[in-house]
Amino acid sequence: TTYNLLRLDYAAKEILITNNEYPNLPNFIKKLLNYVPEVLLALSIVVFDKIYTSIAERLTDWENYKFMNSHGNALMAKLITFRVFNSYHALFYIAFVLRDLELLEVRLMNLMIVQQIKSN
Repeated sequence: TTYNLLRLDYAAKEILITNNEYPNLPNFIKKLLNYVPEVLLALSIVVFDKIYTSIAERLTDWENYKFMNSHGNALMAKLITFRVFNSYHALFYIAFVLRDLELLEVRLMNLMIVQQIKSN
């Protein structure tokens, strides 16, 4: 899903901004369209985090650990794995595959803003 959002981001920029295919489109709409993929990515991270958390809890319950300590450790391992992949795979892709530091800066800023809004 993240890869598709990245493709959407580049397609939107290429079609609307670079090629000027829609010259009558107001500048504020062009600027807003720049942020749509970033906001979708940030929201998808929040949504998938909820989904992954419920999946991890169910899987750990099905494993039927004898001790609560073992249950907690297994749940924590699953949650950390899911959350690290979910939160950072797009950033690693942008930084090391695309090597686009400007896009990385915008993504980090938007992720921070959405996480702050989510936590409040």
